[in-house]
Amino acid sequence: MKMGLSVKFSTILTKKYISHVHTTYTDGENSIEEYCAWAYNNAFDVLVFSDHVRKELSYDFNEYVRDIKKAGQLFPSLELWAGAEAKVTEDGSLDIPEDVISKTDVLFFACHSFPNDPVLYKSAFSKAFQDKKWKNHVRVWAHPGLFFKTWNLVDSGNILGDLINLAKSEGIFIEKNLRYNLPHDKMFSTLDPSQKIIGYDAHSLESLHSQ
Repeated sequence: MKMGLSVKFSTILTKKYISHVHTTYTDGENSIEEYCAWAYNNAFDVLVFSDHVRKELSYDFNEYVRDIKKAGQLFPSLELWAGAEAKVTEDGSLDIPEDVISKTDVLFFACHSFPNDPVLYKSAFSKAFQDKKWKNHVRVWAHPGLFFKTWNLVDSGNILGDLINLAKSEGIFIEKNLRYNLPHDKMFSTLDPSQKIIGYDAHSLESLHSQ
């Protein structure tokens, strides 16, 4: 279904790109077209959108994908990817509707509202990373380590390091999230460049200006 997309996606790493962008479809302040116009005017080559999804969607995902395709026609020099940021749940599944999965170019695995339980966190993300259901999709781990930052925990068991190694072995791209500055620079610098991606986690054009 999505076979070969990871290889194609890896080529954006050699271009001028903006990954991890939230629009007015969820909690962003600017529209798809506004982001595209800004990217075009600032000589970017690629935009990777990543609006939040839940099993109960508050918007029409088909319309979201159509708007991205429409923007691609308005700005043909831009390479656009329709991504979705999905929460990893306590049982290791993703909080995403079944009918949305096949329409998504990029799956962003995220930690949101997760219980203060490091063992459960490691177990859930391990299951999500190894789930064959997502094998043929481009997968990005969004803001790695946000769990520890949220709960103000010390990662005494090197859980983050173990999960990063697992994600690498599963072909998942590891994001350096500029909004949260995660993971820390020393850890990110040890990764293979082919699996590292910069994530703006942009919620407005103003946030792009500041990064």
